[in-house]
Amino acid sequence: MWDHGRWRLAYVVAAALAFARPVAAQEHHHHAASADTTRTAAEPDSVVHHHHDAPAPVHEHDMSAMEHGHDMAAMGHDHETAMSGQYGPYPMSREASGTAWQPDRAGHHGIHTMRGSWMLMLHGMTDVVHDNQGLGYAMLGVRRLGLPLVTSIHHPISVDKRIDLASSGRLAALNKRRWYGFVRMQARVARRLAGTVPLITVSESSRDDICRDFRVQPEHVHIIPLGVDTRIFRPRPSPRVPGRIVAVASADSPIKGTGTLLRAVGKLVTDTDAHLIIVGQPAPVTERLAAQLTLADRVTFTHGLSDEAFSALLASAEMAVVPSLYEGFSLPAVEHMASGTPLVASRTGALPEVTGNAAVLVTPGEDEELAAVLRRLYHSPAERAALADRGLRRVRERFAWPAVAQATVGQYLAAMERQAARTTRKGQAEC
Repeated sequence: MWDHGRWRLAYVVAAALAFARPVAAQEHHHHAASADTTRTAAEPDSVVHHHHDAPAPVHEHDMSAMEHGHDMAAMGHDHETAMSGQYGPYPMSREASGTAWQPDRAGHHGIHTMRGSWMLMLHGMTDVVHDNQGLGYAMLGVRRLGLPLVTSIHHPISVDKRIDLASSGRLAALNKRRWYGFVRMQARVARRLAGTVPLITVSESSRDDICRDFRVQPEHVHIIPLGVDTRIFRPRPSPRVPGRIVAVASADSPIKGTGTLLRAVGKLVTDTDAHLIIVGQPAPVTERLAAQLTLADRVTFTHGLSDEAFSALLASAEMAVVPSLYEGFSLPAVEHMASGTPLVASRTGALPEVTGNAAVLVTPGEDEELAAVLRRLYHSPAERAALADRGLRRVRERFAWPAVAQATVGQYLAAMERQAARTTRKGQAEC
């Protein structure tokens, strides 16, 4: 493959989408290439993963990027990840071998320029570009420049927009409409890329939503679920904390259902010793609701945990809850199951598809129903044990990261083969 030293790639796109600087180390490139002597010339040796961050400091998009980095490196590929967006820079708790994390706040509302793409092509530094939930106009430029491109759409943000606007007042809704302006761009880019580059999503539910909201044909969307690192998320030998309930709110927005969970816990604690720990920073409205429900001594918010502390917390609880109003996948649900923690989840979006028979499903937004299920599980160790066992089996069977990485590499190869055929046809036409 091509030799390369340090380089920079810049995408500056309107609508909060991109200034990103991946940095590749020549020494690691040679090490990775020599480590796998069986790799064929057609396999991708260097992958750039362009990732757009969302308001949450670390959510399942970030985790998928990091896990892909681990497994791409393990398979002998250079994997450079460019973090971009309005909310960086922020520290990443886990770095993959061979992955350079270079978040930068500059230019997130900049003017569209393809200078960085020209640099990437002219220096021949990568075999394939993986756009992770960006869908900026620059991705069309990447395709025009002849670079193999793969795009992941975890779910259409149009769903978040509808739920967010429905729960907002008139003035707040006006501001949020402006903030969500990039969704129209993402839909346009998705439609123009569909059928020409692989589009990956994480669930059948997300595929259906993408096809409906972005008007993309189903045959153009490939399903590859997210996975979980079971070396990190696993049951622990220490006893679980009696009455502990854990939830992960990567972003404290209406779509995550935190208010529903707090109201349910408010009912639960009247006759139990339950205690809720929410991993995430609460918004002011959430803090006010917890105060109104007098839950100060029964609800704890925490954030900024290391991988070890986070995974140990999930494995210490007697119950876990995903109370969302919508999820395109829900990596926390899989992490709870991998931790052997009995799971209660909303019957919405991809959650029934992801959890199967390994969770108790409840109606989204119904705090009375959620409180009743939590009370039942609180008093039923046998049911909790059965749920935990089913969750562990489901993770082993469906959400192992090596299989996810291998399926993703298959899409990289498809993108490279498609681009090679396109280049051959162009050359023949010019002759």
